[in-house]
Amino acid sequence: MKIIFAIRNDYQSHFGGDVVQMLKTKEYLEKIGNIEIVICNSVESIMENRDAEIMHIFNIQTLKESCMYMKAAKELNLKVALSTIYWDLSYSTYVQKTEKMKLEIPTKLGKNLIFSALKYLRKSKNDYSYLSKGYFENSIYLINNADILLPNSEEELEQISKNFNLRLDRLEDKTIVVPNAVDIDETSNSPYTGELPKNYVLEVARIEVIKNQINVVRALEDNPEIPIVFVGAEIESSYLTNLKKRALKRGNVYFLGRVPHEQLADIYRKAAVHILPSFRESPGLSSLEALQQKTNIVVSSKEYCPIDYYKFNEVGSICNPFDRRSIKESIIAEMNTKRDLNDDFLINYSYEKAAENTFLGYKKLLEMTN
Repeated sequence: MKIIFAIRNDYQSHFGGDVVQMLKTKEYLEKIGNIEIVICNSVESIMENRDAEIMHIFNIQTLKESCMYMKAAKELNLKVALSTIYWDLSYSTYVQKTEKMKLEIPTKLGKNLIFSALKYLRKSKNDYSYLSKGYFENSIYLINNADILLPNSEEELEQISKNFNLRLDRLEDKTIVVPNAVDIDETSNSPYTGELPKNYVLEVARIEVIKNQINVVRALEDNPEIPIVFVGAEIESSYLTNLKKRALKRGNVYFLGRVPHEQLADIYRKAAVHILPSFRESPGLSSLEALQQKTNIVVSSKEYCPIDYYKFNEVGSICNPFDRRSIKESIIAEMNTKRDLNDDFLINYSYEKAAENTFLGYKKLLEMTN
């Protein structure tokens, strides 16, 4: 069985969750055996692999490239599996816009006003930009033309149905849920080589407005005795400048930057709490990684990530990412809660399980061609 993995052109230079999911899926599928997988990040490379049987496209949010790959698949008469990797973009788009407008404290109440204006300005545009006519038409084209959908949760499929006005029952008929997974290799772990405070609040995520580090600092401004540790690439310079200014004023905030993957487990284990108060996740790999290391977690509520499928409400606390009081109360609650997470919990969120479900999808596609 030969499979084309089709992903955005810049996947090697911009390493995100979609890339991790693709590479780990490839690794664990190849362990099953009798599967040849070739990664393609252009139409030209796809055309060089005409002998493939299936194309697996990753990420509908990289819409322009994914549509090009879909058209190439149809030209080559390939069956298509689509890992949607999708969540409602409205809140993340809103906070990005408020950041650019220098509105320092975005609120949920302001979202409708800015969002309505954005929809009005973009509604007639026939391109791939979010909320444009072309955005909706091309997203629907991609979803409808996929032979099988591989979302990371049932809630993700519900988001797709709601946001693109597609019948959920029809989507469910061609869906296999493939869990997002965690894989910190315990055998290759090593201690973090830098210094760490004790009993700290941790967030592992790119430093950007969507990940909401600034509200973590603001939420704990009156509790400077609680150390805050941020791990992640420093992406947005204006946001980073503002964040570091607030962090300096508050004190006891540590920026570790990118950390070698083999040292992450040590950082998770030593944290009192891991928080990911993001405005969009599906579901957020760092939350699963923290749980793997038996660290208490705080995640955003169901508008912003899939709570039910990953049972985050059973194993952690839920916060409103716009509300500093909610963030603070959730952090304090988890710092004062002793949880006994069973190892069996994460079996359902392993790459073995993800590869197994993905392979089941491929088998269904091949049955359709016979």
